[in-house]
Amino acid sequence: MDDILKLVTGGVKLDFIHVANAMNKLVRVAKRGPGDPAWELEGNQLRQDPRFAQLIDLVRAHCPSFGARQGANVLHALGVLHADLGAAAVDEKLAAQLGELVERKARNMNAPEVANSLNAVSKLEAVTAAVSLVGWKRLAETVERTAREMNEQEIANTLNALCKLEAAAAAVSPTGWVSLAGVAERTAREMNPQNVANSLNAQCKLILGCN
Repeated sequence: MDDILKLVTGGVKLDFIHVANAMNKLVRVAKRGPGDPAWELEGNQLRQDPRFAQLIDLVRAHCPSFGARQGANVLHALGVLHADLGAAAVDEKLAAQLGELVERKARNMNAPEVANSLNAVSKLEAVTAAVSLVGWKRLAETVERTAREMNEQEIANTLNALCKLEAAAAAVSPTGWVSLAGVAERTAREMNPQNVANSLNAQCKLILGCN
């Protein structure tokens, strides 16, 4: 983590690609498995490190420049930081920026990008509240367009997120649900136990209409 955070104060001007890459690398380095004693410690370290706050300031500054790939990576990173490491970094202002980013770039996302974005938004309550109806519609359209390209991890994450995001689920068409079910069936044998559990849990909730 230290090597990544050093970039913030290293005297080199970071553009939007550098910032998105730094966020992506930060969670790859910091994220551990549940029960790992270093997991909570690293979250605490990030919260107390002024360089982390500076990195989030750079996210705010460059958010209008993020493309679909950078936006998905940043959303994913923020979701992991918030839900897995306890390093919440999204205030109301940044949430509004991220909601606008989703609306602006959802149509350009590929399968892993839309799956990661939905999964991240489902973890970030402030961003969930900030996404507009147009944003949800565009995310749903992108899910339907890219569903056949999703692997077992992406379809599991997408279904899991949709069962938590009522507005997104409501925007998926009946044909879209058929496509998603087909992808889940096709990839089931490749799923690990966690993906199977997430997919079945999500489908039960969606079928029953409860979140």
